Amino acid sequence: MLEPIEELIEEANVRWGIDADDRERAGTARGSEHTWESGIGRIVSGIFYSDSPTEIVVGLAPIHGIEGDRANAAVTLAYVIGHVEFVVNLLRTKRPSSQWTSAIFRAVGLLAASGNGEEWQWSDLQQLLEKTFSSEGSTIDPILGLDEAMVMTTAWMADLPDRLHHQTGDITVCSFAPMRSVPYRVVCLLGLDGPNFPRSSRTDGDDLLIDHEMVGDHDRGAEDRQLLLDALMAAGDYFVITYAGRDELTNVSYPPAVPVAELLDTVADIIGEEDAKCVVVEHPLQSFSSRNFEPGALGVAGPWGFDSMYFEGAIALRDRTDTEDVASWPLAICDESVQELALELGDLIEYFEHPSRYFARRSLHLIIPSPSRRSDDELPVELGGLVQWEIGQRLLEGVVRGFNMDDLVAHEKGRDSLPAGALAQAPLAETVGRVSQIIELAVESGFEPREFRQHMGTVTGRFGTLSGSVSADFDSAMVSTVTSARLKGKHRLAMYIKLLFLTALHPERSWRGLLVGVSKGRNRPEAVTIGPLPGDGESRLLEARERLSDLVSIRSEGVLRALPIFAETSYTWATTRLARREIDTGFAWVPSPFRFGTEGDDPYHRMIFPALVEVDDLLEGEFPVYAARIWGPIVPLLGIPQ
Repeated sequence: MLEPIEELIEEANVRWGIDADDRERAGTARGSEHTWESGIGRIVSGIFYSDSPTEIVVGLAPIHGIEGDRANAAVTLAYVIGHVEFVVNLLRTKRPSSQWTSAIFRAVGLLAASGNGEEWQWSDLQQLLEKTFSSEGSTIDPILGLDEAMVMTTAWMADLPDRLHHQTGDITVCSFAPMRSVPYRVVCLLGLDGPNFPRSSRTDGDDLLIDHEMVGDHDRGAEDRQLLLDALMAAGDYFVITYAGRDELTNVSYPPAVPVAELLDTVADIIGEEDAKCVVVEHPLQSFSSRNFEPGALGVAGPWGFDSMYFEGAIALRDRTDTEDVASWPLAICDESVQELALELGDLIEYFEHPSRYFARRSLHLIIPSPSRRSDDELPVELGGLVQWEIGQRLLEGVVRGFNMDDLVAHEKGRDSLPAGALAQAPLAETVGRVSQIIELAVESGFEPREFRQHMGTVTGRFGTLSGSVSADFDSAMVSTVTSARLKGKHRLAMYIKLLFLTALHPERSWRGLLVGVSKGRNRPEAVTIGPLPGDGESRLLEARERLSDLVSIRSEGVLRALPIFAETSYTWATTRLARREIDTGFAWVPSPFRFGTEGDDPYHRMIFPALVEVDDLLEGEFPVYAARIWGPIVPLLGIPQ
């Protein structure tokens, strides 16, 4: 339930504030954009209104696809936010001290529930509240606000160290507490990671005392350093510190926390640099690492690992890496069941757009997770490049489907995807202008979306069958793609495959493809045409089937072993070598801090082809063979001078 709720909150563009009144009380400009009120309105209206790129309900654009589990998540979220809003308004009101008991008890009841067998917690809470806010024995019942009530409850909500069982022989687990005077044989400090230790004295960015610290101010960082020294002095035989030394996803090395680094420097000064290296033991991140099962490798006499399943994984990994040089993979599998005689057109296009990702997901059943992105809770004051592209793409798709631009813009404003007020005018006008230019160029090139229809069918050949559907204009024999993205090799490949499919279905027509988007280098609208295949209907049919057969055979080989096919790099290489143009192939492949999204920096390519770093590495292997095989028939259809 949590995952769809998180997706709904992200899609609703909720940033800060319950409603316009809540923002005004906080001292900011009044406005309901990006508040919970507008976000819940968009979510709930999505249940009752149909999905439309121009639907507006009381100035809000309903979220699309609110049905099934998403509808249940939407109702749950609206229910919870309703309770939160009620609690906020309840606790915001000033009241006599004696009335805060019932107010807090009701607030907790609306936001929390006890587990089975733990109903006693409610009576304990009631007693604690009555004890804290009781005015018994006094004729004074002062009026308290929320700030005063929080001060009165701070004492019994603070973390208190557990009672320590000293010298019992048991393992004592406790918080970071002073223990210099208590001797222990072994003291272990867990999780002293750099970002978390030592703790910061103040975390509130609005704390004015940060810039005016004086002697005697509370300093949690200094206290943590003292606690570290206390723990060290309390250890009799062993003193163990653990911290995260590497990122679990990227394997980037992390330095120790500053006090831990200073402790290591002190140890090195005492026993020497070489001996100090024996103090630090670097454990592998994965439980199936072979080092876990090597006696003595991790500071103990025997193996560190004990799980038989992970031991089998370590053996399998060792056997594979002992017989092969990992840097010289390609990966391969022996399961030929991943091949099909009946193939879908979309499946074939998906493979050639990103063969390495397709192989990893389809054949290895492996997905490389994307780095987690922190939800943005700041009110937008400008449009980032990615957000501006997404808005442009939605506007473009709406215009292509026949909707009015003004209605689409009004819908974007109702999505809360824009900065508030006048801040949205300039970037929105720029986006609308770019979309209009793309549409104008598409129309000038012969694009007529009202004439497009879905053409479904099946092509049969020595490769088996290829089934699918393509939206195309039958009268003008044109298949088109209009996008606000930069036109790349994968767009040309996808259009070429659709062109071959339609030609094989209806060889009596000279099918041609039209790509309209943004030029890669000049950042302005560009139209690219592909085809038609030369000759009469019979020769076009034979040519289309032969070319489809070759592409399907490459895909069939590519699901059994990873092939060095990189759409953008191979397109750049082909237009350089086959068309005799001066283009730097490395510009599309070699990672660079000055270029975003090069194929050599793609995580799937890095995982499957770790040895392909420079362009020379590509050219020494199979890359030129497959690039010429794929793009050799395509380049003459692109109209590039040769």
